[in-house]
Amino acid sequence: LNMVSSLVIGSEAGMIIDLPLAVPQAVALADWLANTTDKPLVAAFSTHFHPDHYLSGAAFLARFPETKLYANSRAVALIENEVKQKIATWKGILGPDAVADKAVIPIPYDFTFFTLPGDESTTIHLISPLVADTIDETLFWIPSISTFIAGDAVYSHTVHLWLADLLSPTLSEAWLSTLHFVESLSPKRIILGHSLTLKGFGPKVDLKHSSDYVKFFKDEI
Repeated sequence: LNMVSSLVIGSEAGMIIDLPLAVPQAVALADWLANTTDKPLVAAFSTHFHPDHYLSGAAFLARFPETKLYANSRAVALIENEVKQKIATWKGILGPDAVADKAVIPIPYDFTFFTLPGDESTTIHLISPLVADTIDETLFWIPSISTFIAGDAVYSHTVHLWLADLLSPTLSEAWLSTLHFVESLSPKRIILGHSLTLKGFGPKVDLKHSSDYVKFFKDEI
């Protein structure tokens, strides 16, 4: 599903945002992380309750048993409500071994900031709840490096957006408001929720693509 995971590495430790839906991708992500840094992974976050952002996290976290998975409490409640059905559904689509048998349920985390050990003066802002391709998303702003981790608020210009959760014009307007907010921060870098490539992330082109897409859906569909 071309979901993007974001690794943030500090001076002493790291954190990761969003874990894959399928076991092979989760294992590949764990291998990549282990080859990228030897610093401990102190936290993992899911930006929202869609299964492609947490469902096979167990396969990833098995490699990092000290790492806790977090999400905002609204997202956690939504995950708990549907996780068994999502596991069954995606096993039926991808195959019985392609999805973890049991998902790791995130720990509720409703604080507005997070800091990595050794970098306590460098705040990572958690902005929630926001509406993007669904409700109750948490997005991450790191002003020290002018980077916005956008979850499914901003998609790459190379992919279509998920719109099935926009059940009213109000939700479309709320997503557009989220995009306006992201733009107002003037980030130098936006890490997208979905992309066909890890190259060419561009704040302006991807923001415009996402905004134009949602506007068209709101006005024409």
